[in-house]
Amino acid sequence: MEITASSVIGKPVYDASAVKVGEVKDLVLNPSTGEAFLVIQSRESEKRVPIAQAVIGEIVLLSEHSSRSCPNCGFGRVPADANYCPRCGHPLTHPLQVGQG
Repeated sequence: MEITASSVIGKPVYDASAVKVGEVKDLVLNPSTGEAFLVIQSRESEKRVPIAQAVIGEIVLLSEHSSRSCPNCGFGRVPADANYCPRCGHPLTHPLQVGQG
């Protein structure tokens, strides 16, 4: 199946719990890494989600993975328990939250 930017931009995006989290604002391709991301716009923020974590149809459904995306560089395979992005080193948690459980 092929996906074009024009076919996915504007689609509503739902998380794995069927809660609407925003809509697709853009499709980003990184030719140096081969990664593709959906740019999801919510009321509060904008974030990049690896396209491999999305099922695209009439809506976009995000699947639950044990990894997350870096808000700084968009790297999509950050381990869920990581405190820093393995690609850019950006801190992923507030320093006061580290080690608190």
